Amino acid sequence: MVMHEILGAIQRRQKLLSVCIDRLEKSIAKREQGNLLLSTINGSARYYMRHKGTSEKVYLNKDKQSVLDDILQRQYEENLLASARLEMKALERSKKTLSPCLSLYGDTVLFNKIPEELKEHVHINNGIEDDYVKNWRSARYYRAKTTDKHIHDTLAKDKVRSKSEVLIADRLFNAGIPYRYEEKLVLEEDIPGPESLQTYYPDFTILKKSTREIVYWEHLGKMGDPAYCRDNLAKLHTYMRHGIVQGKNLIITYESADIPLFTKDVDTLIKEFLL
Repeated sequence: MVMHEILGAIQRRQKLLSVCIDRLEKSIAKREQGNLLLSTINGSARYYMRHKGTSEKVYLNKDKQSVLDDILQRQYEENLLASARLEMKALERSKKTLSPCLSLYGDTVLFNKIPEELKEHVHINNGIEDDYVKNWRSARYYRAKTTDKHIHDTLAKDKVRSKSEVLIADRLFNAGIPYRYEEKLVLEEDIPGPESLQTYYPDFTILKKSTREIVYWEHLGKMGDPAYCRDNLAKLHTYMRHGIVQGKNLIITYESADIPLFTKDVDTLIKEFLL
């Protein structure tokens, strides 16, 4: 297992632990909060409950079996929660130790230290990429046809539709993040006949190098146009039905004639979801 795969496995485990910790915290809060006491009389075990902050003991007879079960379950979940938190801390230490060893990650960190006004003059050093990333970068793919609306040039020599797409493409390029512009995406709908296959061309299809996951980026640049909004909402609903979900494997940016796309926002999304 190469280094970036180890880091990806750590990140996936942290996400799982985060969900487990949240569920355990909620479950523990709903359970009986008393302490369990055990007393043995003539060889028989007798259980008592003492509420926190008091010295009074309540005998748990057979009628209070559910209280006994709830306390035992809470204590088990508390131990499980403590174990999960310890593992989370250990994984975070491991991630911090491993991250500087990854040339790709390290290069990105160094790039992000460059003042914002100077970043456009620097291209990130991609370091040593494994064969999977290299092959993904170099592979041919079916993309949307170039039209007379594709008039803007990017650093990667793509022709794109808008200055905002130039901004996104160039920030991805400078961060060393592999992407494909308007790659064909075919999704199957639950309708009979040839219409069941719907074709889309997401603005950017991105390879997240740390986990080898595919992330899509759609830029909605005409939010002041009702018809445009309606068409894109329908597309986003289709994406969701096929597991392409915002915040998971889909990034969406917006702008209108009055509110433009800001470079800072693009950099924030790249840092949050793609590095």
